[in-house]
Parts: sequence; structure tokens; C-alpha cells
Amino acid sequence: MNLTELIIDLESVRERLDSIMFDSLREAAASKGGRPTTDKELMKVQRAIDKAINTLRSLED
Repeated sequence: MNLTELIIDLESVRERLDSIMFDSLREAAASKGGRPTTDKELMKVQRAIDKAINTLRSLED
């Protein structure tokens, strides 16, 4: 596996995470339950994935 393939895989994980987070927010809004308890931690995961993607892209250059 090369770096490009790894970046593509991480971007796919990022998209799946975005979908999970959006669904969670939508459900919370529908039930007027406020911000989901997992939202803050999932945002940390999202930032870590973004950082990994950016780091790998810089290695490709």
C-alpha cells in the first residue's frame, strides 16, 4: 500500500465519521436533546484524521 491509497482510506473513514456525527446531531435536534454526549470526542477523532491526512499529503510531495 502506498501513501495515496492510505490517504484515500483515511478520507473514506472521515466521510463515514461525518455521516455518523451528522446523524447523531439530527437525532438530537429532533428529540430536542441538545448536543450529543459523543460529539466532543468524535470531533477530536475527526481532527486527528484530518491531521493524519495532511501529514501524509506533505510526505507525498
